[in-house]
Amino acid sequence: MAGQFVKNGATLKCPLCKSNGTLIVSHTEVQLQDTPCATSGDNSKSNLVFGGVCNKWRKNKPPCASVIAPTQWSGVANDLEIDGKFMLLESSTINCATGGVDISILHTAQMDVPNDLVEEPSNLKKFHINFRRRLGYQGRYGFDWLREEYVLTEPSITIAFDNNGVSMNKPAPLCKNADRIKEKYKTHDVLDPISPYGVDYYPAWLSIFADYYWWTDLFQGQGLHQDGVQVSLEIEELEPLISDATKLIFEPSNDSIVVTPNELDLSSLLSKKESFTFGEGITKTINFNYDVINIKCNSTLSQHEQIKVFAELEGQREEVGKLMVYNNENIPLLEIIPIKIVTKTTTPTLNPSLKYSLETRFLNQALVKVNLADEVIFDINALPDDDPFALQFKNKYGNNKNRVLVFNSEFLVFSFGVFELFEKYFPQVVTRSHKKTFLFYTDIEAEDYSGDIEAFVTPDDIISPTNHTFRSGNKTMIFKNGLTNTNTIKHEIGHVLSLRHVFAESFQETGPYPIIFYQGFTDNIMDYEIQYDGTPAIYKGRMNSLFKSQWDKIRTDNSLDYNN
Repeated sequence: MAGQFVKNGATLKCPLCKSNGTLIVSHTEVQLQDTPCATSGDNSKSNLVFGGVCNKWRKNKPPCASVIAPTQWSGVANDLEIDGKFMLLESSTINCATGGVDISILHTAQMDVPNDLVEEPSNLKKFHINFRRRLGYQGRYGFDWLREEYVLTEPSITIAFDNNGVSMNKPAPLCKNADRIKEKYKTHDVLDPISPYGVDYYPAWLSIFADYYWWTDLFQGQGLHQDGVQVSLEIEELEPLISDATKLIFEPSNDSIVVTPNELDLSSLLSKKESFTFGEGITKTINFNYDVINIKCNSTLSQHEQIKVFAELEGQREEVGKLMVYNNENIPLLEIIPIKIVTKTTTPTLNPSLKYSLETRFLNQALVKVNLADEVIFDINALPDDDPFALQFKNKYGNNKNRVLVFNSEFLVFSFGVFELFEKYFPQVVTRSHKKTFLFYTDIEAEDYSGDIEAFVTPDDIISPTNHTFRSGNKTMIFKNGLTNTNTIKHEIGHVLSLRHVFAESFQETGPYPIIFYQGFTDNIMDYEIQYDGTPAIYKGRMNSLFKSQWDKIRTDNSLDYNN
């Protein structure tokens, strides 16, 4: 027998619970200091009261009160009984079958027992800080992150068909290989991956130009990101948060990155809270805060950098989030030459906002500058009659009043005929020595059995039919149906730069992390504006983004000039 006897109201300690518990004694017969004494019979869930959560669970931790399973007290006073139950001592312990740990007595509640415990400081609550795009994002800067619906089932989103036409008609994660995409966002190119409080963390990525970059006529000598960019913050609660003195500290890994403000009070960010329920019983509580941080890059970054976020409270400090910032030192140029195909009295016109859209809503995300050159006029009616192929082509399409039908491959006949003739009669434009991307456009319409065809791009494995002056894959044909839709042209330029559809099953994204989504469910430029069954895509009209993996892919394409 060792130690003091234990009274009603004694303090309990469980290794798996952040909060201490209280011992509630069942009987009132024997008292010490006018308080009932505890015995080995006080071993039910109602006797051991804890208010915290059980940390045996990594995620969705249940309350201790709902899962605690006390067994039998050990280390009791074997020679002292109350109603046949042995009295408890301060050295007594009881095992919890759920956690597999021993619950001990931290304080016996005896008034004459000296209490030399130091008052503990306020506890730093558990949460993650996630960086997110600003409200109303349109692609002005590059921003990518692992959306919850990519890897968790969103009950409100039903997928009618797989990408291969197999009927599904059920909710499912939008990414078909969720484990692979989670690993990609957690570790690939990420500096110092973290798992705050044992919970996986997936940092977002930001790409911006240094403030003095991007001199174009569109900005009259000003940089696209000269004033920085506004980003939002989400606080994901791992346990209920309170308005205490916790501060958030933002620490960039490079002095060129400026975060304003660089410190925030957590309490100021807890007013817009929502809870979301996903499949498999997963619930997340998020506090939304739009456009609260400005991030600016004063000079170029030679490598990927990071902004770490620390939570601080009364000497406690924990890294609770981070933002990866993309290397922006080497800025390549993509030269696009528009080729206007004249086939009849009316001539096609491109959307006048195309240049602005390409430079500030698309390739800027991959930190690529665009030169949209003066257009070249290719009048099919002006082809010479002494060239049999040119004459045949002119007679068929020069005064064309019919659609180019795709079901008999005529759209290929037309497209490659244009490519071959242009190559022959415009050698001063098509040269081997310069990197160029050719944007052919026509007011001829194209259609197939499913509807209108807006564009055609030459795949990497299709070679020009003559002397290969055209580099394979560096040209696209825009038909009448896609002329006014800048998203169509951005999508096709993406193909020219080696990007595949995000839902491509047969031509997966290359590299160590091939990722496949269901068609029509992302806001990515390389998705379709319709789902497989023809239903409008959920982000139709708002498909403005590129993934970080697509930035990487674009920047390695042979069409780009890094020496300009």
